[in-house]
Amino acid sequence: MKRKIVSCILLLLSGMFLFANNTFADTLYVGVALPLSGKNAKKGNSMLRAVRMYFDKINKSGGVKGNKFELIVKDDLNTTKGAVKAAKELVKQPNLIAVIGHYNSAALSAASPVYEKAGVPVISPNAVSEEIPGSKWLFTTNTGDATQARLMAVYLSKVLKKNNIALIYDDDSFGRGFKNAFIEKAAKIGLTILKTLPHSMQSPASEDVIAKNFTNKDENKKIEAFVIFPHTDTGLKLIKQVRTNGFKCLIFGP
Repeated sequence: MKRKIVSCILLLLSGMFLFANNTFADTLYVGVALPLSGKNAKKGNSMLRAVRMYFDKINKSGGVKGNKFELIVKDDLNTTKGAVKAAKELVKQPNLIAVIGHYNSAALSAASPVYEKAGVPVISPNAVSEEIPGSKWLFTTNTGDATQARLMAVYLSKVLKKNNIALIYDDDSFGRGFKNAFIEKAAKIGLTILKTLPHSMQSPASEDVIAKNFTNKDENKKIEAFVIFPHTDTGLKLIKQVRTNGFKCLIFGP
């Protein structure tokens, strides 16, 4: 994760050098929009610490061409509403040169039009979904979901020699992006998907998704691998449920 944060900052700074002849204010502001409260707070605060450490290092070494940086930090709650609110507050900041954020694809997708309208570049260290609206102001340092999903399909088929797959995905822009690319590639290489199951992000944590949806014992015996495209909390739940319900096959995810 630290490597992705550093990549974001280097991309931001390289953009500054492209406009080296422009006159900047003495203090340059960089927005940071991450989940700093709620269930994803640990991830967001970890990323924020990395951003602070790197900009502190830059400022202590004299900044860039004498310009120092100051961070404007917003908690986007890792929700679409929170992301839009954070984006609208950030773009009002004078001398804002860019924003680092957001953590997940749905949040970035919702906030993207705000940055587009304001002409403020946003660099995400994590979002990957191809459902995110295309924009000349939007960048990511992560590998796209479609690229990862296609590689996974090929690896399962050609390297691990698995053919009969059960596919479970979180039903949001992140999960759907992976699912669509995986199914497309699977069809081209002859990988058989026995069952495709969307997982609702609103389902109770106590709900046993596997027990509820995999009731045919004969069909279950054919499954050679579970492919899951979840967020971390969903993934941990699903892995436990797969094993609790007696499946000993491979569990494969990004």
